Amino acid sequence: MFRHTLLMSFIILVAACAPSKHLVNLQPKAPMTDSASANNIAVAVSIEDSRNNAIIGKRGDAEVSGTPPVSEVLQTVVGEALKKRGFIVASAGAENAKQLHVMVRALTFDASAGQWRGRTELSARANFGNSDYKSAYSVEKEGKTVVTIGIKDMEATINSMLSEALDKMFHDSNLVKFLSQ
Repeated sequence: MFRHTLLMSFIILVAACAPSKHLVNLQPKAPMTDSASANNIAVAVSIEDSRNNAIIGKRGDAEVSGTPPVSEVLQTVVGEALKKRGFIVASAGAENAKQLHVMVRALTFDASAGQWRGRTELSARANFGNSDYKSAYSVEKEGKTVVTIGIKDMEATINSMLSEALDKMFHDSNLVKFLSQ
């Protein structure tokens, strides 16, 4: 009986100490716009997540992933932002539509006891005919804490970094001008 109790205690202890996985809800905000700048110009949007894997980072020893997939989230948010500016969001590859390809180049967040660091980088390539425009938009944040940052604070920071990168992209006057012409 003693062995059985000892064995069960050991199993519970090991299971409790095993790293778990954390899932954060990706909900970046569509960028605020100054005003509508397009008059029903069609833009076809494609989003690509070029990261090696969907893991955002670590919180202690536990992996952090996002849901829904970042490419799906950005497809919706970029479409909303374009509509707010007066564009028509067209199907990918649509004829006579400007093409906007947004690539997620980095989305990282690592936290340990006492500190955290996050980074988001998006690149945009707009083209129409023989003309194109390319640029990158990045946000980095870091902080110190007494204990490891909580899941809700981590989620808010990741969404804030995504929102800020999108805001930089939609306030890039050269990109907006290219899409509006």
